[in-house]
Amino acid sequence: MAADRPDPTAVPFFSGSWRGYDRREVDRYLAEQDAELTGRARQIADRNREIDRLRGQVAALNARLTEAHTERPGEVGSDVDGLELRVERLLETAAGEAARSPSPEAAFRRALAEAEAAIAHGRSRHEPRAERLRESAAILDRAAALVDRARAEHLPGDR
Repeated sequence: MAADRPDPTAVPFFSGSWRGYDRREVDRYLAEQDAELTGRARQIADRNREIDRLRGQVAALNARLTEAHTERPGEVGSDVDGLELRVERLLETAAGEAARSPSPEAAFRRALAEAEAAIAHGRSRHEPRAERLRESAAILDRAAALVDRARAEHLPGDR
């Protein structure tokens, strides 16, 4: 048998002997192939277990993302709850620091910038939701107007 076969799918070549092939050469080849197949089967099983583990992680992360993106009653404004109080405290603290600072305007400007950043963040998070709520309210108003017109047209005395 050729010891260094570059292509594992190539047909093996066995040396001839007096009555067929060299039995030890064939046995050695079959043992190598068996070991190769066993090793590959082990690798496949390990990789399948890893895939299953990763699929579980992906499912758990997707569930967490879905939960994080789901708006639940009472939690819609959770990231802006207390924003007014935080800004108020920030400005009070800035006023106190400004009074003690050699550069009161700079201290107050930093506090204003921080407060404005918090407000901008809150707006960026809630403006799309507010727009969807306004659109929903407009749709509901149009639907109610259709009902009112139908009632007036078909049941004039039932207002």
